[in-house]
Amino acid sequence: MVYRWDATRDALWNLAKVSDGSPFDGHMVRYSNPLTGGWALQTMGAHMQMLKPGFRGLAHRHTGNVVYNVAGGRGYSIIGGERFDWGTHDIFCVPAWVWHEHVNLDASEEAFLFSFNDFPVMEALGVRIEEAYPDHGGHQPA
Repeated sequence: MVYRWDATRDALWNLAKVSDGSPFDGHMVRYSNPLTGGWALQTMGAHMQMLKPGFRGLAHRHTGNVVYNVAGGRGYSIIGGERFDWGTHDIFCVPAWVWHEHVNLDASEEAFLFSFNDFPVMEALGVRIEEAYPDHGGHQPA
């Protein structure tokens, strides 16, 4: 399977034209298996998300672990109440059931986060859950 950057980026830009996106993850597309339409792999999911300039996401948590690779841009994520700054080519992880939120520090350019996760396993086991952070207007103290 080959997923071209230009097509992925264009899909995110087109999505942003017709949708406000998620208050947690901005605009996000899921990579899927072209033969089945399901997850990219049986046990691993993959996403690309675009955080618009100045985006400040709300905190949430979910079952499933996520490994992020910054495909472009600069910003930070608050993970479990601790701030982690990131830039292009950095890698960071969010463990399962830990509060996290993402922020794009650039006021004029999008940030792009590619991620792998184990959501297909959580779904197969019937334990995939997501929950919004209930306090402080949806933002963790850091």
